[in-house]
Parts: sequence; structure tokens; C-alpha cells
Amino acid sequence: GWFQRARRSFAGSPASSAAFSEDGARGAPDSRRNQQTIQDVQILTAPPGSDSLFAVLTVGDDALSLYVHSSSRLAADLAWSVSVSQLVGWQKPERHPSLLAARPCNEEPEALLLLYVAENPEEELGDGSPQRVSLLERLEWPDRREPPHHGSGGAPLVIGHAPTEEMKERRCRAEAAFLVASGPASVMAIRAAGKQYRVSTAQVTHLGLQLTASQAAETGILGLAINSGDGARISVLTPYGLLDCPQERKADGVASEPPESSGREEVAGIDVAHELFSRGQEERAKNVVGQAFARHSARELLAALVSRTSDLANAAPDASSQRWRGVSQDIVTRHLLFDKARDLQQWLIFLSECGVWTRLGDLPGVVDSQKAVAEACERVAAAAMLRDFHDQEPEIFAGAISRALQDSKEDQDKVATESSAQASRFYSNVSGCERLLDGLADYPRSLPLGSRGVAEAVFFVNRVAVSFLRAALERRAEVVASFPALLQKPEPETRYLKGSVPPVAVGSDWLMSSIMRRALEHLERVNL
Repeated sequence: GWFQRARRSFAGSPASSAAFSEDGARGAPDSRRNQQTIQDVQILTAPPGSDSLFAVLTVGDDALSLYVHSSSRLAADLAWSVSVSQLVGWQKPERHPSLLAARPCNEEPEALLLLYVAENPEEELGDGSPQRVSLLERLEWPDRREPPHHGSGGAPLVIGHAPTEEMKERRCRAEAAFLVASGPASVMAIRAAGKQYRVSTAQVTHLGLQLTASQAAETGILGLAINSGDGARISVLTPYGLLDCPQERKADGVASEPPESSGREEVAGIDVAHELFSRGQEERAKNVVGQAFARHSARELLAALVSRTSDLANAAPDASSQRWRGVSQDIVTRHLLFDKARDLQQWLIFLSECGVWTRLGDLPGVVDSQKAVAEACERVAAAAMLRDFHDQEPEIFAGAISRALQDSKEDQDKVATESSAQASRFYSNVSGCERLLDGLADYPRSLPLGSRGVAEAVFFVNRVAVSFLRAALERRAEVVASFPALLQKPEPETRYLKGSVPPVAVGSDWLMSSIMRRALEHLERVNL
């Protein structure tokens, strides 16, 4: 079958079986060419007028080769093999260009896009040596039985800095650059350092190749695809999922570098995208997210994400809103927690469906930020449980809330005199909801020693503490069920107490914070 033919073809006629003479034609084999590594293999249609079944274009370290597969032969025939220096007309034999990728174009006249690294004489390093840059060149290829050649494509287009020497080693050469083409548009991703790439879009115009868009990608890239004919929308496959990346371009069609960050502009971008998503405008929200990542660094947007999460969790009711006009504080605090639970759930959906986590990849701090988002959901669920018990024993909770606000450094100067105002302040700021447990543990001690009410108070406080912990853990389990990739799984070698249920995921440690431990120890002493 086809795969057997392909396997026999490569085994019978390897790329190293032909070398190059000084004029770029096939010549006698030499040891340097024998060691050439094939980076990429592309299946093409057979050259017109031939009896071949198909052709194969191989991309080597610094050469292109075309094999044709005849219907009457078991092995492939080498049609031509040309070095990249000959293809681009490089005149400096002391340092040859290095080939990164090549892609055929199917529009008329047929052409070949070549992405390679060479010296840029217009840029120099500190020691005076030429700067190595990545170049994109369009070669005409009307007859596939012959190598591509220069035509009316114009001068090579400078894409940007070349991949580092480490990235160009054979063990990771395939990850150094990606190139796709569709019609007049082409998209390339060139690895800068680590897992950082630069994704650029170019167009064929009457002036030749023009760079139309460029943006940084902080996550690793596994592949590219063009979703529209003009290259305005591309898909990027990453180790963390598939990204839909709109490419922003200037009015003159030339890409610009992302502007410097101005204060909380990146926060506003995330806020706008979230608001659009909340109103059902998912596509516009994805576009805004893509533009935000193009303008700002991933670290800035990660900080904006954490800030937005805190704002959603600790938002105070808008006293000027018509919704709360004439409504008692008790009702406001209850419904405010319902709103926060809904908003945070929608926030989780937004972060997942708009590819925010995928774009951030494994950036330092992402895991902690994911835990912080899940923690906000857990805190709201736990605070809502406290609010339910508050309705049962308002006097007990009023005293505990007053003490919790007094113990909080940020609220010491803001403690209100009315219990309803104190409750509104406390339930609005769920980041400190666990402080209430310590105040509740003091309630049984305030009763006369030996009275019947002491035992009932202990049972009540125990029930509140258990319900508080259960509500937080149940909400964590719900979040993990809906977003399995949000939190990390526990290590397989982790040991657990006998009879305990292993956790489905590892969240933040807020349930074991110093405030929580102090409250539970206090409650333990009260029970004893």
C-alpha cells in the first residue's frame, strides 16, 4: 500500500544519496551531506506530465530535496536537491544560511515560501558581527520537476531575531519554527527562548511580502493553522489546548510592536472581555483576550486575572443601585453571595473557553492563580453557609461578626455600630470569612458554667464549623468536576490517614491557614 511504498522509498533513496556541486546541481556524495538530517517531509501532487503517483518534498538542515514516486518503481527517484544558499542566492560562503521551514503555495503562479536564518548586514551585535535574523522569502516554482527560483517576489522579509543556537540543535530543531500558508497569507511561529514564540503573519502584496501582524506567545507551540483567507484568524495548538488567535493589524497593513503597559490597562482588557462574555458575546470576548495578550506580557495579565478574581469575590453591594433601594441589609447580604457564586462560576467558564489558561501555559504563578480562583469559589460557598446559620441565631452571629471585624487589621478603623451594617461588611469580604469561626468558639464560654445552654451552644458551634468545611470542600469538588484541568492532581506517592478519602485535586491551603487552625484548636478546647 501507500505506507509500504513510502517506507521503501525513503529506505531505498535517502536524502544523503545525493550531494551538491558548486552550481547547486546534483553531484557526488560527500561526508557532510551524508550526515544531513531531514526536519520535515511534505506529500505533494505529482509534477504535471509525469507518470508519478505523488512527490515528496524534504526539508533538511540547509537543503531542499524533491522525490517523485513512480508507479513502476519500488523506490523514489530524486528529482532535484538544492542547498538553501543556492535558492536564495547567498554570496557569503564562510557562513551559510540555515533552513527553518518551507511550504508550497498553491495559488497561480505556484510558489514556495522559505523561512531561513541568515546574517542581516544592517544590524550588528556589540562585537561588530552581523546580527542573525529570521527571513521569509517567496520563490517561484512553476515546474516542480525543477528547483524553485527567484522571481517577482521581491526582497526577503525580515521577520525578527533568529532562534537561539540551542533551539537550532537537532534535538529540538523541529520546535524552532513553524510555517503555514493559505492563499496570499502565511503565518510563522519562531521560538525565541524557552517556550516563548513570536507569531507573525505576512501577506503577498504588489510590493512583495509584507509583515501584517505580530504577537508574542508565552506558551509552547505544537502547530499552526490559518482559519481565514487573509490570515486574520489563526489557530495555535499548544500543550495546553487549542487557541483561536485574532491578529491585530494597523491601518497601513504593517504590524507594530505591542505598546508599553500603561497602569491598569491590561486589567481593563480582561474586565472588558469578561463583560462581553457575560453578555453572550463570546467571539468578541475571545478577540479582546487575544488583543490583550498581544499588547501586554503574560505576567501582567496574570496579575490582572488575580486582581479581577479578588474584585469578584470581595465586591461590596452598590448602595446607589435601583436593585437594592428599599431592601433590608439582611436580604442584600444573602443575595449578594448568590450573585458572587454565579459571577465566579461564569468567570471560571470565561477563563476556560476564551483560552486564558491555555495562553498562560506553565508560566510561574499560574498554578497559584488557578488555586486562587478555586479558593474564591470555595470561600463564597462557605460564607453562604455561614449566612444560613446567621438567620437561625442572629444574636450569636452578631457578636462573632463584631469580634471578627475588630480582629481584622484592615477593618479596625471601619467597624460599624449597627449589627446589620457589620454583617454587610463582613459577608461582602469573603477573603476573611474563616475569622468568624474563632468568634463563634467563644460563645459557649460566655454562658454560665454548668448551664444547659452550654452543651447546646457547643453542639451548634460544632455544626457550624463542620458545615463550613463541608461547603468549601463540596464546592471544590464541583469546580474540579466542571474544570478537571484547573487544579493539579495529588502526587501518587502521597500517604493518607487510614480511612480517609483521598482528595480529587490539590487546592489552596486556606482551610489549613493559621486562622483556621487557631479556630479549630479553640473549638477543640471548648469541647474538652
